[in-house]
Amino acid sequence: MNLRAATFVMIGLLLNRPGSLAAQTGTAERGVVRDLLTSARSHLNDLKFREADSVARAVLDYPQLRRAERIQALQIDAGALFPEQGTAQQRDATIDILRRLVKLAPAAPLPREVSWQGLDSLYQTVHKQTFGVSAAPRSSYMLTGPQEKGAIDVATSRSAHFLLIGREGKLGREIVLDSLTTADRGTLRFSLLSSARPIFRAGPIELLVKAVDSTWNDTLVVQFDAFADSPPLDLVPVVAKFDSTKILPEVTKPRRTGGIVGGLVVAAATFLAAQVIRESSFKSAVPRDGRAGSLGIVIGIGTGAGVWLLDKGAPIPKNIQANRDLLKNFGDESTKAKAENEKRIANYRAELRIDPEPK
Repeated sequence: MNLRAATFVMIGLLLNRPGSLAAQTGTAERGVVRDLLTSARSHLNDLKFREADSVARAVLDYPQLRRAERIQALQIDAGALFPEQGTAQQRDATIDILRRLVKLAPAAPLPREVSWQGLDSLYQTVHKQTFGVSAAPRSSYMLTGPQEKGAIDVATSRSAHFLLIGREGKLGREIVLDSLTTADRGTLRFSLLSSARPIFRAGPIELLVKAVDSTWNDTLVVQFDAFADSPPLDLVPVVAKFDSTKILPEVTKPRRTGGIVGGLVVAAATFLAAQVIRESSFKSAVPRDGRAGSLGIVIGIGTGAGVWLLDKGAPIPKNIQANRDLLKNFGDESTKAKAENEKRIANYRAELRIDPEPK
């Protein structure tokens, strides 16, 4: 049995010991992987490149390996496969390992323990040829109000366009939370409240960091499982429009009928007066003239029209004051409700919990 196979068997035996509480909680897994990485690093320092490669590859084959552990194993294996001793160098295998490293952690440099001019040069060549993306979210974001934002640092091996997307469930709606254009590293930001509404419903979500290569349009997606603890935001109802049916009449009804009757009386009186004068002693001296009747009609119409236009009713002070109080109360209640809602929005708290290990 070669060293790599023996190491993998050892992992299985250590993690499946009966009665081990550490194995049940996962503590043993991390301890075994840490010990194996230490062993691989020791082999590398002792110039035992074959042994270092075997142990590092056994670690890489472990299915529950965390991202940071995988990065360390790849770095050690690259150093074991391409040491300064030329006879031990395996260029093609090293390029394969470096590609995996760049795809997983494009911003991670080679550690000093494996770095040397030849490997650094090969790494830079692979880095330019390989598109990789990484994202580093925290495990929990507790955000207050719409202004506070969470931040996720992202990096790529080449300039890219970034999108941060939240998806409710596997096939649920997708929400674009933030974007970056033409950058090889930066920070994506998000809030948990927008337009006085929680962005996510409470429950599990998927968080996706999408990177599109600016040159070749290659696309990579890093996906995280998350849970949104978003309580409902209860706001005070605000009446947008005043109910005009509550307004009381502020003047009495105009007495326009009396004005029209008065105008008719004036017209009739004028006409009769003209007729009486016509029957007087001047009848024989003054020729017949129909302008008196027309004048009576004009005076009557003018009197009625004047009353119609000028009589707009008498003010009702009691109703005027009641309407002022009604409008003032409406404005005060509306202002109070809006202020209360602004306070509730500013104090709203929600949490986004993220599994920092990408899927």
